[in-house]
Amino acid sequence: MQPPKTPNIRAVSKAAGFSVATVSRVLNNSPIPTEATRQRVWQAVRATGYRPDPLFSKTVRRSRRKQTSRTRNERTGIVGFLTNRRVYQCYHSPAGFYSQSAYGLEEILREHEQYLLWLVVEQDESALPQAVADRRVDAIVIEGDIPRPMLDVLVRRLPTVLISRSYPGLAASSVVVNSPQAMQCQLEYLWELGHRRIAFFQPQVNLPQFRVCDFAYRDFYASRGLPVPCPDLVECRDINPATHEQVMQQYARELLKSRSHPTAVVASNLYAHALAYFLQQMGRSIPQDFSVASLTDEMGSMPILVKPALTTFHFSSEEVGRTAGRLVLEEIENPSQPKRNILVNGHPIERASCAPPPDELS
Repeated sequence: MQPPKTPNIRAVSKAAGFSVATVSRVLNNSPIPTEATRQRVWQAVRATGYRPDPLFSKTVRRSRRKQTSRTRNERTGIVGFLTNRRVYQCYHSPAGFYSQSAYGLEEILREHEQYLLWLVVEQDESALPQAVADRRVDAIVIEGDIPRPMLDVLVRRLPTVLISRSYPGLAASSVVVNSPQAMQCQLEYLWELGHRRIAFFQPQVNLPQFRVCDFAYRDFYASRGLPVPCPDLVECRDINPATHEQVMQQYARELLKSRSHPTAVVASNLYAHALAYFLQQMGRSIPQDFSVASLTDEMGSMPILVKPALTTFHFSSEEVGRTAGRLVLEEIENPSQPKRNILVNGHPIERASCAPPPDELS
């Protein structure tokens, strides 16, 4: 009599009614599956008697080899996906930028039979993730801010790809959305509507993707032989989650009181929505009195949604994740290849928050 077969992940997949990839996400504590999906998967785990291994059978087989024989050139077939606690929580929003980029990244890695291991660090953490210290990953993809000392060590140890981030002097490849393209497009659209005094809200964040928007804004007016029309409304603002409402409300007041009399404003998604909201709270009509354009289109993650919907610029966050996946696979194959910074282009979405300026202000 043959002994009964040990239940595997495919048995769980069949019992739960989900794909093996979905079951893998649940067992790996990925935030992408919904709570209902998690419950069904774990019910199937208990029903089948499956005993999941945190690194699954492929990694287990490798770990059974003699540790003394492991070399730096031996691969695990695992890519670490490193983020911080705040960004990790955003993955629960299925329509948000972060969750969609994770889908794209996992899609590419699955096609190449690579396993994605989620790693979460705190903002003030100094110790390397254990999986990195134990050399259980071949490379790292990072989304969100992590401590710079840790980032420096990771880049020296492993092929590292950053999503939506890049740092001068850091030997790491990155994938970012083409923010200057969005800025140029929105400014040209507002210009064609008749706006000449367009303000630009920017946070005080020391990241290149914010600075390039400032450069694109200034270049737009310089190319027309004009000075920046609202210099007092372009200065970087010190803002964080605790001061967000206060800072945005104050900036909305400055827009209305400025001697330069701006008729439109551009800002990234979170700030654009907040400005539209506070301008309406102050009795201004969007777009009859004031036009608002966003540089990004992350509607699913917004705490405040305003009407009318904002004219915006859409980037495929799934394509951002897929591009990061392809890039990290290339660097695993050839760690010595030159580092690259890849821009992902997007396209404008015209909505109802922009119109020609009022006649007396045009």
